[in-house]
Order: sequence, then structure tokens, then C-alpha cells
Amino acid sequence: MIAKKNIFTGVICALLLSSTACSKIDVAEETKPEPPKPFVDKYENGFFLINAGSSETRSTVHFVRYNTDSLFENIYFKESGKDIDTLGSVLANGAMHKDKFYLLTQGNGRVVKLNNKKFNQEQSSQFYTAQQWHSLAFITDDFGLASSNHGLYQFGFADVAATNRLDSFANKPVRDICKVDNQIFVLMDSCAKLLRASDFAVIKTIDSIATGFARTPDNKVWCGFGKTLVAVDGKTLGVTTTQIKDSIAVQAKYPAMLSASSKGNYVFFTTQSASQDGHTAVYRFKADSSASINQPFVTLPAGQRLSGAGFRYDKNIDAVIVVARDISGNNNYVYLYDAASAVLKKTFTYTGKYDGITPVIR
Repeated sequence: MIAKKNIFTGVICALLLSSTACSKIDVAEETKPEPPKPFVDKYENGFFLINAGSSETRSTVHFVRYNTDSLFENIYFKESGKDIDTLGSVLANGAMHKDKFYLLTQGNGRVVKLNNKKFNQEQSSQFYTAQQWHSLAFITDDFGLASSNHGLYQFGFADVAATNRLDSFANKPVRDICKVDNQIFVLMDSCAKLLRASDFAVIKTIDSIATGFARTPDNKVWCGFGKTLVAVDGKTLGVTTTQIKDSIAVQAKYPAMLSASSKGNYVFFTTQSASQDGHTAVYRFKADSSASINQPFVTLPAGQRLSGAGFRYDKNIDAVIVVARDISGNNNYVYLYDAASAVLKKTFTYTGKYDGITPVIR
């Protein structure tokens, strides 16, 4: 009897010990601290809007933050205490590379380097008389090309300075430029020139091109003219064309109304409008499926038109950012459309009679 009691007592003790041990493990797992969340700077988690000034409104830069659904206005002034018109007459474009943001201005313009997460100014170029800076291409972190109404310049990003102008582009207006692998695509008034990145020699000229460029993941570089959408193979430099119903939109003052997705190989474009109201729709095209090329992917609400560069694909949220203004020109709209379904996800609005708006995506 005593033996049975001892055995019974031992079993109870073992169970209690086991239960206590398990309880301790469970508590330890429940109270295990979570890893620290990465710090997000104030201008890190979102995209920028470059607002070109007009005779009535100064140029500004706005920022849209994803996680708070907030639009922050005039962030250059907030972070520097200066208006952008101290840099040049009109803000033309913006570009990002690594952790830097570059503002390009027109009319005795400067190129200004900022930290793209804090938007504090780090360095500025000198004033360049009568220059209208348009676009940048980054060949290395510290060196690349800058385009303007007076030509194509070698540009040092470390000291923010234009150096040599390429002779073959002297005193010729150059618009959008884009580096793809070992080539640099250069848009001029009536053609696209492809340069070798190592020595800037012209290796191919594609006549008649009036707008460009956007690159899809299949390594095609898109541009266009008239009622023709053009794809250039980034490796072979072979050219294929696709006909569209209306003439593709062309503008000289702002970056091209052309963008490409980072998945699905879609290119987004708009067409010239016969109406005085301007461009009112965005189209989407995929090279192996032309069924919907002439059907609008997105149509703006009545009384609105695309502004500036008009739209950009945002790979961070797989959305097409569309910027528009109403007929009065004083009310601006930012629409975020799902890039696959065209469902409207978010809308932001702000006032200001801007000449044009260009989204810049991280």
C-alpha cells in the first residue's frame, strides 16, 4: 500500500513539474520582445510631385505619404526656408538616384542636390545663363549626363556641375534621356539617338521619334511618333512598331507622357486630344496583346485634363499615379489607380494654378 502511494505521489509530482515547465515556456514565448521596426524618415515612404510655377503661382514640391494617406505641400520651403524661384525661374523636373534627389530648373537655372529622405538641400550648382535643364542620366553614382535647350552636357553629381558639352549636340535642344544597359537614349526634336555609354559615340539614330522613353522588364525601351508606338530592344537595338488609333501625345516642356510597369511589361501612354481641354485618358499596352490598345485604361472625370508629365507607374504600390487639373487650372487632383484593374484606390487634391505637374517615384 505504501509502495502504491509513493508511486502515485511521484506521478503527480512529475505532472506538476511538467505543467510548470510548459507554463514557463509559454510565458517566455508570449513575452518575447518584437524586433524593432525600421525607422522611416519623413519623405521616405511615398512619392513626390514637381509643380511647375506659372505667372500666378510659384513652383513647389509636394509629397504624398503612403502609410498615412497624407499630402504634404511645399516641402522644399519647409525644409530650406527658401522658395524654389530662388533657384531659377521655373521648376522643370526632378530625379532620384540612391539617396539623392535632384531638382532641375529652367531660365538661368540650377541643378540642386538634396537628401531624398529628409529633403534638406546639400549642394547646388551655379546659375547657368539661359539654361533650361530637362533631364538627367546616371552613368555612375558621381557622373552622368544632363540635357537642356542648349545641348547635352557631361555632369558631375559629386560637385553638381556641368562640364563638357558634347559636340554633336551643341546648341541643339535635347529633352528626355535614359540609360539602358550600355546605351543612353537621347530624345531630340525629330529623332532619338542612341549613344554608347563608355564614350558617348552615336551608335544608332531612329528618325521621327517625338516622345520617349519608358523601359519594361523585358528590356524594351518605348517611344513614339504620330500614330506609332515604338519599342527598341535594349540589347539588339532592333525596332518594332505598333499602330494606335490617335497620335501619341508630344510635349517639349515636360518629361514624356509615357511610363512602364515593373511587372507585366505594360507601357502606359496618352494621345493628343482634338479638344481644347487637353489629354483626358491614359492607355495601357502590352507587346504580346494589342486587343485593348485603343481602349482607355483610365478616363478622367469630366472637366479635367492631364497635367505636366500626366502619370507615372509606381512599383512600390503597383499603381498608376495620375495627375490632373480642372479647366480653371486652379484645382489639382492626384489619383492612384490599381495598375492591373484600373480600380481607383485613393484621391488627393490641392489648389494652385501650376503650369504642369510631374510625379517622381522612388
